[in-house]
Amino acid sequence: MRNKKFGRYFISARLDHNQQKLFWTFIFLVRLLVLSIPLYFVLTFGNLYVLQIIVAGQTNYILTSLGFPASQNEFTLHVSSNQPFTFFISEDSTGWKSMLFFFSLIMAVPDIGKQKIKLSKRAIALLIGIPIIWIGNLLRVLGIVLVQQGYGFGAAMLFHDYVYRVGLVALVLVLWFVWLKANLIEKKGVEKLGFGNIIRVVLNKKQKHKIN
Repeated sequence: MRNKKFGRYFISARLDHNQQKLFWTFIFLVRLLVLSIPLYFVLTFGNLYVLQIIVAGQTNYILTSLGFPASQNEFTLHVSSNQPFTFFISEDSTGWKSMLFFFSLIMAVPDIGKQKIKLSKRAIALLIGIPIIWIGNLLRVLGIVLVQQGYGFGAAMLFHDYVYRVGLVALVLVLWFVWLKANLIEKKGVEKLGFGNIIRVVLNKKQKHKIN
């Protein structure tokens, strides 16, 4: 504990305002990269079959509840209507990258000076945020079906390529931003974190990995 306090004091005493922003941005980036290691592990060795089945089952339940003649075969869904539509829930369609991304963002934010974020606050953010992201993912899958049924396959693909991909990323960033502002209330805390720098880092990372 004394070493942490000494470290924060040393940083405040030795570094000017801009240097502190760069330092804390660097710490955030390093933590974010370390926490992103599971992403590469899952991409290489992972099997999300169970998660695909769960998402497909819940999507099928929602569709049938709304009156659509939908049926499910493992993670493939078929809507038998005037505009038949068959699609499958891929690994990316489960929203796992977005949930992992949110987890990494929450855990990567460092303690800055007196702005210490308790682990319990991070846990609460995850307990609230991840279910919201899960629901958001189900809604975007449902949205593709609704667009296809109303406007045809071409419109559904446009929705998939743009709204589908960007929507969940925007939801993750909004949830993180709200949590960040709630836990770094003092203006100095936000400034020292170099919030503008971190937003740029996050957006660049999202473009690189195409979070789904």
